[in-house]
Amino acid sequence: MNTLPESNLPNPANSTRPPITDGRFTLYTTGNFSDMSPLKWLVDEVLPSVGVGVIYGASGVGKSFLCLDLVATVARGDKWFGHDTERASVVYIGLEGQSGFRRRVRAKEVHQGVPLSEEVRFVFDSFDITEIDNAGALGKLILDDGGADLIVIDTLNRASPGADENSSAAMGAILLGAQILQKMTGAFVLFVHHPGKDATRGLRGHSSLFAAMDAVIEVCEDGQLIRWNLTKSKDSEDQISHAFTLQVIELGNTSSGKAVTSCVV
Repeated sequence: MNTLPESNLPNPANSTRPPITDGRFTLYTTGNFSDMSPLKWLVDEVLPSVGVGVIYGASGVGKSFLCLDLVATVARGDKWFGHDTERASVVYIGLEGQSGFRRRVRAKEVHQGVPLSEEVRFVFDSFDITEIDNAGALGKLILDDGGADLIVIDTLNRASPGADENSSAAMGAILLGAQILQKMTGAFVLFVHHPGKDATRGLRGHSSLFAAMDAVIEVCEDGQLIRWNLTKSKDSEDQISHAFTLQVIELGNTSSGKAVTSCVV
């Protein structure tokens, strides 16, 4: 293949031609690239600051605990499994049991020794993302309350009641709702989801879901450990992988004396 020596390549920065726009669409030359915003990360090399992604794994494997750990970490701007994070405002849409979820949050607070940041807000109301009015209304509420950098939807199935996940039309409606939330708020939207019947084939549902994702994280058992694997990234190397365990946290006792517990990463 014929190539020009690097020293003979034209310097795009010398271009003076400005981008051409009509307000909706813009035409760029390579000389404009240096003026465009660089890629930013919510979690360095794992989750970009803008887009749509999914964390998935079998029921009971610990993916929701992992998501809560992610949320608590980015709200403080601390490292997550060694990866730098951008301090973020979060909205967590918890659709799989308010009481159990509150115990998970309490366990996280006990474990870290401080309350969860007020930068984390929760939604427990029924939410159908395939109803465009719902996505728009929630997006407006989030904006009215100061916006968000990360929106977690736990789970995709509960956020699309009655939808046939294997249908391209139904999955298209789910993705459209996520894109509306993302574009209205500028946040990264993260679904919590499940694998198909054959877990080796990845995400449950129509293939358009995987294709549309900017990042996909699989959570699976690895012997005595649990492991998360970055199986898709549009903007970094995939196959980033980290192991963890779940620690049981005691939260007190019921009126009958039975121990109340939950887990943390």
